[in-house]
Amino acid sequence: MMLDINRLIEKLDFADDVSEFINTITMDETEYKKYKKLFYEDFMLFLKSIKSKEDRYLFSLKLYICLAAENYDLITKRLYEKESILDDNGLNPETVYFDTISDICIWQEVHKRKTGEIGLSELYWVANCVKGDLYRFGRLQFEPDKSTDIVHIHIPEDKSLDVNECINNINLANEFFDRYSGFDCESWILSPNILSLLPKESNIRKFQALFDVQHIKYDFEQASERVLNEAYSRGQKSSLYQKLKEYVKENGDPGIGYGVYKKF
Repeated sequence: MMLDINRLIEKLDFADDVSEFINTITMDETEYKKYKKLFYEDFMLFLKSIKSKEDRYLFSLKLYICLAAENYDLITKRLYEKESILDDNGLNPETVYFDTISDICIWQEVHKRKTGEIGLSELYWVANCVKGDLYRFGRLQFEPDKSTDIVHIHIPEDKSLDVNECINNINLANEFFDRYSGFDCESWILSPNILSLLPKESNIRKFQALFDVQHIKYDFEQASERVLNEAYSRGQKSSLYQKLKEYVKENGDPGIGYGVYKKF
């Protein structure tokens, strides 16, 4: 059963102007089936084909919402199989579904801040939630990887980081993904280079301490993208923004740390 599109849009809590605009976007059935087939069978060709459309950002936003709604039964079925674990942690399959799919809303807001327009441009990453390849439990996202027997932890950008909540989320995920051997995370938040910029009681510092950081890579300036560029576009410049700006000016990007969760 496909979830009602209007209910999904309402639950994702888009801004009113975005919700209204999404509802005006029409989706031709033949075109929808074409892109749905590509989405699941040849994702790289899907991205290439989307890129050729003049209205690709608007089209992509509506398409991903439709695909997520159609996937409601598949995603929640997996969650209902372990409903008791969710219930013990104050969650239920439907809540987890909407929290997971909210990544569409998060990245739509990022697109709007960058361009001033409604749409979705981060198609590669957001496809994970649409396909049900990851789940969001509370503050964190969890992506099981059968090839490595590890669950990858991701940190959405829509809320502040509460380390106690994160620990609870990881404990829940450890029960939920009981066949996997451990958890890892790759983020600018795990770069030891930022520790000198953080106060002693910083939640970012506490979060990093949960992991055995094994290496740092510098192939993508994630800290600059997530902290400096986002703060500038939001008009919200924190003390971390100022310190990181000075650090980048003097030393370059602090890099992305890779760490393994210590407790399991």
